[in-house]
Amino acid sequence: MSKYDPLFNWLKEQSANRIPATFGQIASILGFDLPKSSTTLPQWWANHLGHTQATAWLDAGFRTENVDLVAETLVFVRS
Repeated sequence: MSKYDPLFNWLKEQSANRIPATFGQIASILGFDLPKSSTTLPQWWANHLGHTQATAWLDAGFRTENVDLVAETLVFVRS
């Protein structure tokens, strides 16, 4: 079980192919604040298995695109 399972579950429930989201929305889904590195390191949002957070969206069938660290937004795109 991963602390990012709520994000996995939420993404699995979505029917859209593109899901814009804010970092705040993701934190709300997870039930905890995202780490500081999520707003300072673009690689935190990279689509690489082995990163716990990325495993959540990749296993749900999504990848991240258009990550904007300043605006704190991204788009989940169905793979």
